Amino acid sequence: MKRSSKALILGMAISGILFLSYSPDKPASAETTVSGAELIQQKCAACHQRDKDGKLDRIDAIRKTPEGWDSTIKRMKRLWGLAISDEEARRVVKELSDTRGLAPEETAMVEDWILGESNRKETAPNDNVRDTCTRCHTLGRIVAERRTPEEWKKLKGFHLGILPSLVLSQRDIDWVNTSDQALNDLAKAYPYDTTEWKKWSSREKTGTLSGTWRVVGHQTGKGDYEGTVEFLPQGNDEFKEVKKVRFADGAESAWEGTARIYTGYAVRGSLAGGKEKATQELNLAADGKSLTGQWRSLSQVQVGGKETMFKEDGQRRIAAVYPKALPAGAQGAVLTLFGTNLKDLTAGDIARVAGGLTVTEVTATDEGRAQLKVNVGNAVGLSPLSVKQNRSDVTLGIYPQADYLKVTPDFGLSRIGGTTAAKQAQQFEATAFSNGADGQAGTDDDIEIGLAPATWELQEYASTPDDDDVKFVGTIDSSGLFTPANDGPNPQRTLSTNNAGSVTVVAHYQRPDGKTLDGKSHLLVTVPVYRGIQ
Repeated sequence: MKRSSKALILGMAISGILFLSYSPDKPASAETTVSGAELIQQKCAACHQRDKDGKLDRIDAIRKTPEGWDSTIKRMKRLWGLAISDEEARRVVKELSDTRGLAPEETAMVEDWILGESNRKETAPNDNVRDTCTRCHTLGRIVAERRTPEEWKKLKGFHLGILPSLVLSQRDIDWVNTSDQALNDLAKAYPYDTTEWKKWSSREKTGTLSGTWRVVGHQTGKGDYEGTVEFLPQGNDEFKEVKKVRFADGAESAWEGTARIYTGYAVRGSLAGGKEKATQELNLAADGKSLTGQWRSLSQVQVGGKETMFKEDGQRRIAAVYPKALPAGAQGAVLTLFGTNLKDLTAGDIARVAGGLTVTEVTATDEGRAQLKVNVGNAVGLSPLSVKQNRSDVTLGIYPQADYLKVTPDFGLSRIGGTTAAKQAQQFEATAFSNGADGQAGTDDDIEIGLAPATWELQEYASTPDDDDVKFVGTIDSSGLFTPANDGPNPQRTLSTNNAGSVTVVAHYQRPDGKTLDGKSHLLVTVPVYRGIQ
């Protein structure tokens, strides 16, 4: 095997970032009319022979996400010369995901891994898995598969065949025996046969993406947004996606691309908005009326958001409210509701409101938005907000003042670059909270007020007596975006080392009464992800 292939395998394992990268923004062509099942027989069965029960060797002992099956096909091409076109690969991934995929509950365990969330926190289930697996792989890479006990055991031989120096490089442990224990643990924790998969794969197929949806979401560092998404069917569970959103500050953005649905619920999209491209991961609810998930920029991994979509089906519902909380005693405050079928909403249609709040006027409405004028009482707390005859999970808070500031993410990861690899920035944001009725921070009744207009600075995260990382790692701007320095070496540093380091990110917010609230996060600025290029 070529050295570049080995480097690519290791790089993918370390990063955990696997996308459906075979031109997902292009619609299916007329290149072939052969079904996915027929292609599996043509392309796979020559090596993966069927047993007496008709099951394909190995293939029918594994279940994976679409990303997992995509990775498998790429490996078959790279190592064994599999001849398959992009269009054929799409059809094979579709068929394998539909018939040998993960249930929604199983996918929920690895959603951040699917989109390559770089600063997610993972904890191995035990020491065996930690020592033999997660030294190289992310836990998400492992949990995104389900295998029979026999199939889990085969991974030992696979790793020794691909990386024969593995035992030597892991010589601080008894890798041969510890890996056996780890694979037994994984077989019990993530078995092939699960109640969730049996229930999902045998369900009655309902719901479709086709139609217009209302979307509400939050982009880190930029704030809340709402808008519309239209899915136009292209055949074979493929859709053209047109997305238009507006942020709370009035900024607008438009995206277009392709979305595909796998396993009956797993929506994978590839979108383009101007020069920016993004990948999208959504899950369709069992009733087909809502989608939840997230998206992430392909070029700037720190840019992304989480969102929920509701299908326009004639039902009146509230999906979000802005702002999320109002100050106690406010008179004539403006409150905006986002949802579906809100046109012609009246004050009398608001069924349950936060205690002490009165709707005085509905000033403007359209299908997805209603603007209210309200008077706020002094009853501090959180209460449901909904329209008559429709349940809602939206809450509105009434607060006396902002009591503390929370910076997210609470642990950030950035990568230096510029010479050997692209830099990886990190976006932070500061959210103001009220202590709630109990007056205690960090309890269930705390009230999220919203993004605070904070100022930002970097401080030293002292780990050695002469620590000076804050001088070299990079800078943070007024929006909370940290940009790392070039990779180095840097002759101004001791031993001319690179510009990696560890710092504290601090946000400052001044309340109207002049008191300043501070929030902190830890930022690790590390080396680039080095990958071989095939």
